[in-house]
Amino acid sequence: MSRASRRRTKLALCRAAPMALATVNRLSSSLHKFIEHAVGSQDHPMSDAQLEDKFMGLCEDVLPNDQTRRLLDLCWGVWDLKDAGEIARAAEARSS
Repeated sequence: MSRASRRRTKLALCRAAPMALATVNRLSSSLHKFIEHAVGSQDHPMSDAQLEDKFMGLCEDVLPNDQTRRLLDLCWGVWDLKDAGEIARAAEARSS
């Protein structure tokens, strides 16, 4: 889904089912979908690569790619950090 499509689409999750969702865009067209074992569920967990791709994608409009990569590396190595605050500091948006 493109950035423009994501901005024009509203998503609603129904927590009563493993994964049920409905989308409605600005033109009022809708899509309903049920997924028994969605990626990221207990029965179908995400791989590390899938998790990284998702993280990078979610940050693309917020942080520069190099900063996102650094933040992700810090998260993977959290147990080795002397100061977990490094993660919070690395996540701060920089002024342009």
